[in-house]
Amino acid sequence: MATQGRNPPGVYLLSATEMWERFSYYALAGLLALFLSAPIADGGFGWRPEQAVQLFGLVSGLAFATPAIGGWLVSRWIGEQTAILAGGIAIAFGQIALAFVAARGPGADGSIPLFWTALAAIVGGTALLKPAVSAAVGLLYAPRDARRGSGYAIFMTGVWAGSFLSNLIAGSIGEWFGWHWGFLTAGAGMAFGTLLFVGFRGRWLVELRPPAATNAEPAQAKPPLTRDQRTALGGLALISLFTVAYATLFYQKGGFLNLLVKGDVDRMIGAFTVPATWFLSISTGVFILATPVFAALWNHRIARGGTAPDVCISLVIGLALLAGGYAMFAAGYAFSDGAAVPMLWFVAGYIFFGLADIFIWPPQIALASTLAPPHLASFVIGLWYVSIGVGSYASGLVGASLVGSPPLYALVGLGATIGIFSLAALAARPALLSRINQGSDRP
Repeated sequence: MATQGRNPPGVYLLSATEMWERFSYYALAGLLALFLSAPIADGGFGWRPEQAVQLFGLVSGLAFATPAIGGWLVSRWIGEQTAILAGGIAIAFGQIALAFVAARGPGADGSIPLFWTALAAIVGGTALLKPAVSAAVGLLYAPRDARRGSGYAIFMTGVWAGSFLSNLIAGSIGEWFGWHWGFLTAGAGMAFGTLLFVGFRGRWLVELRPPAATNAEPAQAKPPLTRDQRTALGGLALISLFTVAYATLFYQKGGFLNLLVKGDVDRMIGAFTVPATWFLSISTGVFILATPVFAALWNHRIARGGTAPDVCISLVIGLALLAGGYAMFAAGYAFSDGAAVPMLWFVAGYIFFGLADIFIWPPQIALASTLAPPHLASFVIGLWYVSIGVGSYASGLVGASLVGSPPLYALVGLGATIGIFSLAALAARPALLSRINQGSDRP
């Protein structure tokens, strides 16, 4: 273990590895629907927009849902280090294979089978790497090590840095120089992150345990869930239903909204055309900048004898802010009167998206880790991620159904829908808090 007061150096290596995984994934999220719907003459697949949006939703949904299965395999059979290595290789291969397909075109021999193989490799690699690298951070610390919180803060810095930079770099390259160059950039980033992991893991990750299946110590019987724990986890499951609705509308930014930005928004600043993929980084940038501000405000309030918003109020606020984002998009169309929509309306909408994220993801992850018994923590958090996967998949189905409809009506409908979910969450708050409080003193 590292000297007390300093975080183990392995935290920085794992943070860098996850940064490149998120860089790769969000580059795919920004480019996939645009690439598939682009005409063959422009290097795309020439798919109908609704087909492109639906496939994006499927890939996104699987990328969030399958780590629940991967996490079980990692903890039971594979081990963290092997899973991170195998996952990184699979993701890099998938992105490079996509680049090869995009460069040759859909009509070349073997392009279509390779295309599906590439997507399967990315999803499978994500299923292994994402839970393994997250669990590995915790395994660097003793159970009561006070540095664990700061270690995860370092780790999350890498997550958000990769998410923010992906479309500013790989997305721009794909739109400016060709889709294949964008995918190749994403693959090169993941390959670099994997090589970095291989080069330093021998010195910095020696503390990681082997897979449970190879552990010579006999497994101890795990205590069954108490009635209060089951009730509290049931409350988390009910909250997850709202999370599905949130994810369904939030991840439109990689599908339906992405196509609107590409086709309807005036992205000119002088002689410069802002790449459509840049808009995907706005909400992430807002999250990075605003989260410390809100954390400081809540800590100040707690220090003065107040309380931070409970998870249910945070849910209500997050859903309402997402509705506010859609209101900005709709207003842009309403005031443009058939002309190109000024980009500031979409910038404002994505600022609302970023603020909404602050009230959704951190409180719910914290709640899941608080309510889960220690021996089920990874499993419960993995199941919570499945709700994001379901919402991401639904985003493709919903977005595909909206392609071709009047954008103003579609955006108003989406905003009104998520606004209704916000009101429903407010009405359900007493019942949800009652269930949650049975399993935790810190809802």
